[in-house]
Amino acid sequence: MKIKKLKFSPLKGASLLDRIVCKVMNWIVCPLAKRFCKFSTKLRATTEKERTTHPESHIPTLGIKFGPFKTSFDLPVPPAVLDHHSGKLTIAGTLHEYGIQLIRFDYREQITAQLEQIRTGSQHTVLENLTSLLELSKVIEKLPDNSGAITLMAQQWPSDSISTLLASGQISAELKDSLCNIIKLFSSHEGAHTTALLMINTLKPELTPEIFMQVISHFSPEHISDPLALAMYFESTGHIEKAKSAYNELLIKAPDHPIANSRIGSLLMIEAEKTATSDLITTAMNYLLKGALNGSYHARTVILALTHNTLPLISDYAHLYAAAWYLETEKSQEDFFTAIGHIESITPSTDAYLRAITLLECRRRNAQMIIHTVSKEALKDLRIRIRAINAAEHEVEKLPALDAYNLGVIMLYGAGGAPCDQDKAIRLLQYANEKTGYQNRAGLHLKICNPAFA
Repeated sequence: MKIKKLKFSPLKGASLLDRIVCKVMNWIVCPLAKRFCKFSTKLRATTEKERTTHPESHIPTLGIKFGPFKTSFDLPVPPAVLDHHSGKLTIAGTLHEYGIQLIRFDYREQITAQLEQIRTGSQHTVLENLTSLLELSKVIEKLPDNSGAITLMAQQWPSDSISTLLASGQISAELKDSLCNIIKLFSSHEGAHTTALLMINTLKPELTPEIFMQVISHFSPEHISDPLALAMYFESTGHIEKAKSAYNELLIKAPDHPIANSRIGSLLMIEAEKTATSDLITTAMNYLLKGALNGSYHARTVILALTHNTLPLISDYAHLYAAAWYLETEKSQEDFFTAIGHIESITPSTDAYLRAITLLECRRRNAQMIIHTVSKEALKDLRIRIRAINAAEHEVEKLPALDAYNLGVIMLYGAGGAPCDQDKAIRLLQYANEKTGYQNRAGLHLKICNPAFA
């Protein structure tokens, strides 16, 4: 590099001597500097060994030569902004220093399409697309200007679909190897650490201790900057108290964080299964419910799985919290009856049962605020049945017990497009309550209307 233009200018208000010096510099020094002064940049190896083995550790330098004299200075340039293969600054690297990552449009389209195939495909399709993504990542890692591609892959990673596939218990050895390779890929990118460690926690039951240690060895707590990733690292490596502490610190800053609530709820539930104390169970369930309500598929899956727990205390509370999730996210009559089914599965006279009654009372008070999407045919059939009952009192006795129970419930809570009518609901539920197999189910809802019913 040469100096193309160089000029000295005196400051405003400079003395006569300063102006004369500037003139002399422009007449003598500037022409000499433009003719004889040269600049150059290069990457300098810190040791002879690193010259060929570790080009990524080379330091950028600025060389200055003036006639026979020359010197060089190390430049304070972050290593991330350099392409060490070409020795040039990269746009992607420079933007990355400011939190901006680039990705080529066709790579983005390919990654998004293949992740969607993983999300909706079979085990064979998942394996094919994982293999394709791994091959693409090898190409991407050689192109610094596309550093955002791996981060995009991690951000859109279909964790829920992978969890469902693993839960089936029928995954091949090739699929496990591909998932381990994806974890290794994500471990080399700071923005993908959280996704990688979440995958490790999900995949851990399927791995042998030797393979697990190989996978987790890609991480070091000193190099994990994300608080959630650090908490999951501690959980994966068995440092449970450190993990709970890290999750709690994160929840202080972000109380509704879905993954943190889900993970700490799962850890506390493991303890609760050992101690069988209701306080610890409800604390764990509260974390899981908050995680589920904020979008954690894992939290919802854990709650539903606990409804089959062999300890009645845990299964009762699990049914309660499953019902709470369905009622809180209720969008259809199916959601409503699923919640009712969970509540009716709770052992009567327990703490969970009393809380379930409170939950149903709240649902009945809010009945007018909840609207279900109902097909025209179903709504027409419902109105015909209600009109028939209104027209003839003896019509109730002609109903099957199941129909009387279902109609009574939806009229009590205003579900499925039915109007709220407590008097008719009580009459239908009293009729169902007299039939074998419906005493406890109908009795629960009658108690909501009047505590005197038992």
